[in-house]
Amino acid sequence: MEFLQALEPWMIPIVIMICVTLIVAISVIGSIIKTSIEKKNSSLPDNQEFLEALRDFKETMDRRVSNLEKIAAAENSEQSSLKNRETQKQNSIELELDDNRSMEKDSNRSSKLKNMLNK
Repeated sequence: MEFLQALEPWMIPIVIMICVTLIVAISVIGSIIKTSIEKKNSSLPDNQEFLEALRDFKETMDRRVSNLEKIAAAENSEQSSLKNRETQKQNSIELELDDNRSMEKDSNRSSKLKNMLNK
């Protein structure tokens, strides 16, 4: 009380304004802190939902990738079997050509022999 009595009458409104300003500032700072704490607490479920959605997405992508790898492996095996078939066909064609050439040579030789005998 002595403090208030030592004040001049014109200083009393200034002191009241300073006190009110301090009370308002403390309440604003407190509300800011309170909302930030509430945001941190409420963001955990949001983060958990996000993480669950991310896990689901990762699992579906892994399944899709594995399916695509299976399909690609199947196509590669089909292509390799087709290549093997083509090479076998080419080998058989070459063998047939070789057989035909040898038959032609034999027939040419026999015809030459027949011609020689006929002469």
